[in-house]
Amino acid sequence: AVYRHELLRELWSISGRFRAPESVAYDAARRCLYVTNFNADFVSKVGLDGTVIAEKWVTGLKGQTGTKLVGGRLFVVDRSGIVEIDPDTGSIVGRQAVPGAKFVNDLALDETGAIYVTDSFGSSVYRLSGGTCEVWIEGEGLANPNGILVEKDRVLVGVTSDGTLKAVDRKTKEVSTFLTLGGHVNMDGLTGDGKGGYLFSDYYGRIYRADAAGRRTLLLDS
Repeated sequence: AVYRHELLRELWSISGRFRAPESVAYDAARRCLYVTNFNADFVSKVGLDGTVIAEKWVTGLKGQTGTKLVGGRLFVVDRSGIVEIDPDTGSIVGRQAVPGAKFVNDLALDETGAIYVTDSFGSSVYRLSGGTCEVWIEGEGLANPNGILVEKDRVLVGVTSDGTLKAVDRKTKEVSTFLTLGGHVNMDGLTGDGKGGYLFSDYYGRIYRADAAGRRTLLLDS
């Protein structure tokens, strides 16, 4: 790996314990990380020092991808839809299906608790709220969506088909391009950096930071 920025450095690494680790959620209150395993039926729990606290912390899942810790609950996408986990007990407390979706991938929650989930093979974003599930937006402009982040006035979506981060207006659903990588990329994880910018990954081995204007910096190239 080539580290491109002084803000990014390796603190520790874990080898051979996970099964295609796909996503990680940071829990500041419990000082740990939750790791989804795409090729297994479990979520792992890891300490901030790299200690594997519980390799099979939560079981009974399949092909997990995106995960978010919001409002004291851990939400995980697996092949059944959205799985809700109590991080205090490690127990599954709820499941929500996404009828019609072809491959649910990543999720984000808004201020009301509504869940937005990308369907990477269906070129759409679903919205789950109050027990209902609907296609929130779909179309060629969002072909192969993956990482997603909900903001006050817009939703950012990583789109693999054209290597872009798209911005979707939450009221009008107008789609615009926030930034473009283009070329041979697979837009994956997406999150805010806490400073008005964003961190996002290319599945093929790169991590980027973008500022509020969409100017990007390559942080890691592996």
